[in-house]
Amino acid sequence: MGDKRLFGNFAPQTKDDWLAKAKTDLKDKPLSSLESNWAGLKIEPYYANEDFLGEPSPIAPHHWINYVKVKVTSEAEANKTAKKALNMGATGIIFDLSFTVNYRSLLAGIEPTHCAISFTGKADTAAYLHYIHANKIQNIHGFVDKQEIYAHDTPSHFYPTVIKANAKEELSALTDILLSLYKILLPVPPDSIERTVSHIAYELNMGTNYFLGIAKLRALRMLLHNFYRGYGLSLAPEKFHLIVVSTSWKKDNYQPHENMLKATTAAMAGIIGGCDALIIDPGYDDEQEVLVARNISSILEFEAYLGKVADPSAGSYFIEQLTKDIKDKVWQEFNRNLVT
Repeated sequence: MGDKRLFGNFAPQTKDDWLAKAKTDLKDKPLSSLESNWAGLKIEPYYANEDFLGEPSPIAPHHWINYVKVKVTSEAEANKTAKKALNMGATGIIFDLSFTVNYRSLLAGIEPTHCAISFTGKADTAAYLHYIHANKIQNIHGFVDKQEIYAHDTPSHFYPTVIKANAKEELSALTDILLSLYKILLPVPPDSIERTVSHIAYELNMGTNYFLGIAKLRALRMLLHNFYRGYGLSLAPEKFHLIVVSTSWKKDNYQPHENMLKATTAAMAGIIGGCDALIIDPGYDDEQEVLVARNISSILEFEAYLGKVADPSAGSYFIEQLTKDIKDKVWQEFNRNLVT
């Protein structure tokens, strides 16, 4: 009886077999001509099981927050816009504040326990949490976009501190996050470190390199795990709250839907890499672009079922090895910066 396994009649192939065949097909062309360079990392043309020497990043099936930004010019108008977005598929709102708001008016008819409420701009963390406690609202989710430690007790899924990169380069951004985190934690008393870091979120921009985006997000979880081990904390990599941002992208050669194309691949990279929250900036300031940006996340979750799979990139030798290479390179750069 023949082998009933899928492809069972084919002999297993090793990387050496592939290399031999590639050299024959290339004739006089060197194999190195198939290599490329991403952010200072050598990318080989083929990866196999024997290449991978690291450990996979554990990412469980999860549901990410689909954020929509709302610029607050008046509380009533912002409230109306936010409720429309929530009714149309958003699961989180980021209020961009330019003045001190009345939270009762801003959030009228919005239940913070049923969606994530976050703030950027002139946000007053203490005032918002006072509103939450005064109204006996529990189990809130969200963040305040400030890169400073908020010393008071906060609900378990609310992050008053967001660490983000100033550097634009792909891997320098990861190093920047670790260095910013190190500087922020310097004045924190040792007995308060664990409580403090449980309320820190991390923001990372997704560029146009799809596979690098997946790997750098997975690597960030491992880097944070290593970082906190230095404080004697054993924090599981999957517990860190990672916010992924796809900024507006305009390219004449891809008009009129260039931002939709870029945002879709960026969102997929962020989701497959294990993000907890997703922010997609519209390409233009009009209703259609806002609709497209908001719906990308919904389509990837409810039609592509990306939230149903545990770590979709696990088992990809290329992604696993790229994750390890990024982690090793960034960790070395971080330690070199500490010494200098």
